[in-house]
Amino acid sequence: MLYIKAAGTDYNFFREMEEKYSDFIVADSKNFDGSKEIVEVFISLTPAILSSLTIIIHDILSYMKSRHKDDSKKQTEIEIEKKTSAGEYKVIVKSSEIDDVDKAVTKTIQQIKKL
Repeated sequence: MLYIKAAGTDYNFFREMEEKYSDFIVADSKNFDGSKEIVEVFISLTPAILSSLTIIIHDILSYMKSRHKDDSKKQTEIEIEKKTSAGEYKVIVKSSEIDDVDKAVTKTIQQIKKL
């Protein structure tokens, strides 16, 4: 399973992804202190999702990059986690560090495959 944590402003984008892919679960909540809304996305790594993983990651990173360009003072960050019995693994991608979405997708997919 992959876990993505994003800002509350990303809720509608991830809800659209949830409607496209049956293995997406999107939940929104507040931080413990109630200050900031967060969106949590859970993706089950089923055979159907694995075959679409490159497209999914590309869509997410393209969205993040476009959000970052809209407001250069904000930095969008995506955390992808895989929890296993041997421990937790995390891939963090920051929109401010994405120059080429295709290269970022390739790198992210490689990191996920290593997990």
